[in-house]
Amino acid sequence: MPTGNDSIGVRLNLGFTNPNNFNVVLKKVEGDIFVNGDFIGQYRLDTLLKIDKKSAFDIPAALTVSKQVLYKNAWNSLLQKEVLLEVKGYSKVGKSGIFIRLPFDYKGNQRIPFL
Repeated sequence: MPTGNDSIGVRLNLGFTNPNNFNVVLKKVEGDIFVNGDFIGQYRLDTLLKIDKKSAFDIPAALTVSKQVLYKNAWNSLLQKEVLLEVKGYSKVGKSGIFIRLPFDYKGNQRIPFL
């Protein structure tokens, strides 16, 4: 992970969905984030969150990203108006104290709005 003057802090929201007909508890999320195939950082959440049934929710993320990777992808997205975002990892979810590890693998084009 980059440190010092070679890095920049990035904040984003990761969206998730509970498709179940019952409430669950999210215990942990770990994932690697890629933009246009370049690894930009890891996301870790180690907090209990209560999730309502059949609901969508966002989890804020703070990453430290290499300036070189960020600038490369910013230039590409200015030209393309969207980036290929990939998030791969797992989450631990459960109910009544029983938790299971669920992998996730999201890949999709994301439009990047610029002011």
